[in-house]
Amino acid sequence: MNYPWRIELFGGLRAVSGERVLTRFRTHKTASLLAYLALFPDRPHLREELCDLLWPEADLDAGRMNLRVALNSLRRQMEPPGTPHGAVLSADRSKIHLTPSACLTDIAEFEAALAASMRAGAEEEAALTRAVSLYRGDLLPEIYDDWAVGERERLAQAHLGALHRLTRLLTETGDFDRALDHAHRALPLDPLCEKSHRLLMRLYAAMGRPDAAHNQFQTLTQLLRVEMNAVPSLKTRDLAAHLDDPAAEREAPALGTPSSMPGRPQLPPSPESPAAHASSDSLPVTWTRFFGRAEEREHLTALLTDPQTRLVTLTGPGGNGKTRLAVEAARGLGKPFPGGVWFVPLADVADPRLLGDAILAALRLPRAPPADLWAQIVATLAGPPMLLILDNFEQIAAGAAPAVLSLLGKAPTLTCLVTSRRRLDMPGECEMPVAPLPVPDLAETAEQLSRSASAQVFVDRAQAVRPDFAVSDRSAPDLAALCRALEGVPLALELAAARIRALSLAQMRVRLDQRFELLASRRGDKGTRHRSLWAAIEWSYDLLPAHLQRFFVRLSVFRGGLTLEASEAVCEEPAALESLAQLRANSLLLAEDGLPDLRFRLLESLREFAWEQLSP
Repeated sequence: MNYPWRIELFGGLRAVSGERVLTRFRTHKTASLLAYLALFPDRPHLREELCDLLWPEADLDAGRMNLRVALNSLRRQMEPPGTPHGAVLSADRSKIHLTPSACLTDIAEFEAALAASMRAGAEEEAALTRAVSLYRGDLLPEIYDDWAVGERERLAQAHLGALHRLTRLLTETGDFDRALDHAHRALPLDPLCEKSHRLLMRLYAAMGRPDAAHNQFQTLTQLLRVEMNAVPSLKTRDLAAHLDDPAAEREAPALGTPSSMPGRPQLPPSPESPAAHASSDSLPVTWTRFFGRAEEREHLTALLTDPQTRLVTLTGPGGNGKTRLAVEAARGLGKPFPGGVWFVPLADVADPRLLGDAILAALRLPRAPPADLWAQIVATLAGPPMLLILDNFEQIAAGAAPAVLSLLGKAPTLTCLVTSRRRLDMPGECEMPVAPLPVPDLAETAEQLSRSASAQVFVDRAQAVRPDFAVSDRSAPDLAALCRALEGVPLALELAAARIRALSLAQMRVRLDQRFELLASRRGDKGTRHRSLWAAIEWSYDLLPAHLQRFFVRLSVFRGGLTLEASEAVCEEPAALESLAQLRANSLLLAEDGLPDLRFRLLESLREFAWEQLSP
């Protein structure tokens, strides 16, 4: 059966439905309500029982009000527009429960796997493996109520028992590497559990490592003495005394000498080598979900894996999502680039001469003397195929682009992916413009908006600050209009969504006349250039020479687009053709095919910024 919601309680509360992942709820008590209903799904729960459980300090009327507010908040999150009322959360005047056909929990899957493992047959190992993989951490560690604490201890013991059984089973079948992994996972769960130590001692003996088995016994002995002023049990001491006796290994026979055991781990590469690090470790951590851009990602992947393409430049205005697209495409490129995928952040590098230092730092290599720096980089990048991502290259492009071309010439297996607000203008460069996200039609319903990339970004970021935020058919026109007014620019959508705490969608539409004030971010987790839409545009503007700044500002008088001839006449600029081309190259101007003439257009945010620069 396909359940609309999968509720996970191991390691923390999460509710997952397709691409929707809920980890934030209106209040801690709202999260506790969902957790309790999911943990005990077999019966309806009386409203009075839930009030006493979650709000014991409140009187009955206040408790009932708190419960209604929490329930309504969960409904807004789990029963989006288009979902029948009560499809997930069933309630009447006296009782509340989760609809069984709408929800599945990881607890139910865990206990089903344990039950399957008790049946004789070959499925025991698979069922135990499934059970321990489901245990992502202790049950609801953020909830300290009695009902959670008791279940947490019961399930923790069940998990420990599953690890013990799986360790013993894998030892008996000679799968020592996996047995060792599970034995080591069991130890920290209860460091004083002698059974865990005995299983590890027997495993070491079976592997032909009696010294390691004796050391494990000494570790247990010291732990018991320090923590409990006790000694190991007779059963454990007897096992330790017979570790060197071949008969002691009959419980877990060794199937080969240590050098001939199947699947023994290989020594890791030297830490001085970039290959010692997984390529995903080099990519920046992303804290938000990625929406849309399926075609762009597929196209970018095809370019990067084409042997004839060695330099790809993603271009576009600030805030359009160039870096995020590069990172998302790179995550799945480990196989074509066995030498690794390496991310070089350049946003804070203003001197082209520091490019080599930035690359060296990204490759995690020690600093060589200045004369040897580029030789060291070339030697490192000339091995197995590698992908080097040079992010935010525009401010050093003029001085550093030749160094990139030289690097590609000296390292024939290297591919470079550059994000920049302008192309590098290097031989062999393949430019890929990154446009804003598609915007919805004004007449779309809430259900239709859920498939629009720009609306998805707004809703996801809004729910990060107000978890029960949802779009109804009534508010859908406001969201559609907002996405269109912000022209699908991801940064603008994110900054606007952050204001959902204090403003409704309709209020945001009104305030877009003062869009730069509205879209100023109060968050501290964005770089200086992305703290506001104004700052993102200002960064590009400041990189222009003075004559281009003047021309860009004068273009703000055009609404709805312009032609070459119009810009020549109105802006009094005889070199308008070259200036338009340069503004387009710097991602400050869009070109649109039209008949009979090519037309140009400023995004509205860019036009308003330029208008602000005009002298009174």
